[in-house]
Amino acid sequence: MDITTHLRLSSTTLSSKKLPFSSSERELIVALVRERPIIEDKRTFAKNIELKKQAWEDLTVAYNSQPYVSQRHSQQLKICWVNIKTQRKKELSQESTSIKRTGGSPESGSTSDNIIDAICPFINLRVPGVIDSNSIES
Repeated sequence: MDITTHLRLSSTTLSSKKLPFSSSERELIVALVRERPIIEDKRTFAKNIELKKQAWEDLTVAYNSQPYVSQRHSQQLKICWVNIKTQRKKELSQESTSIKRTGGSPESGSTSDNIIDAICPFINLRVPGVIDSNSIES
């Protein structure tokens, strides 16, 4: 099999259209990232970059081996993970705004206990003892 045939076959097996991720697919991505902490490691030296690439490839294989998911490329999974984190940051920002608006008590339906926070603890980073425009007086 020559390289063009291989590329043609591989492009037909993986989804090239922009299919939205289902909630179960997103949950699977979160679970798979949680098993691979190197993905969220902020260090950027060469060995770490290679480990991250390998982790994403392993994650892609694990993801695509599931029977209920659409076949995806690792780049698609990375983008979905970034979108999941971005959505969580927005939720935390809205929660913070809500707390300020209600005078210190969170509104009902608060989502402060989230698995994304456990995987990426820097998303909800607060510096104690610093008073600025984002501080909440208690």
